[in-house]
Amino acid sequence: MSLPLPAIAAAIAAANFLLLLLLLLLPLLRVSHLLKVGRNNFRPPPKVDSSVVRLEPRHPPPPIPLLEWDGLVRLAFGRKNKTLGAAFRTSRTLQALEQNYITFKALSLGAGQQQQQQQQQQPAAASIAALGSSSEPAADMDV
Repeated sequence: MSLPLPAIAAAIAAANFLLLLLLLLLPLLRVSHLLKVGRNNFRPPPKVDSSVVRLEPRHPPPPIPLLEWDGLVRLAFGRKNKTLGAAFRTSRTLQALEQNYITFKALSLGAGQQQQQQQQQQPAAASIAALGSSSEPAADMDV
């Protein structure tokens, strides 16, 4: 018996959704393997083995910011066969990370600390410009 293409596509989409859902909930759940179910217990027998697992909530839940965890999971598993390095090197990801870092620094530093940090960065930039080697790679510079 063969399934029509839309039914197969819906099954694949449901499996991908369930996998993403499991990854998102994994920090909040404790997973334990209960028993293995053999292929011969199903008619027709599937091509894969099955297992019964227990999902228990963790008490208390770990202090993970769920919005950031969701973003990381979606970034890491957004495209099939894409490495994490390639996922983090895209221009949109780099822009979002830079904007988040700027926001984090602005929220974590007070107004006085921001001014002090800017004053510390300005003399360093001025001394580098005075050397005239700001366009030279660090490996080619003399000490």
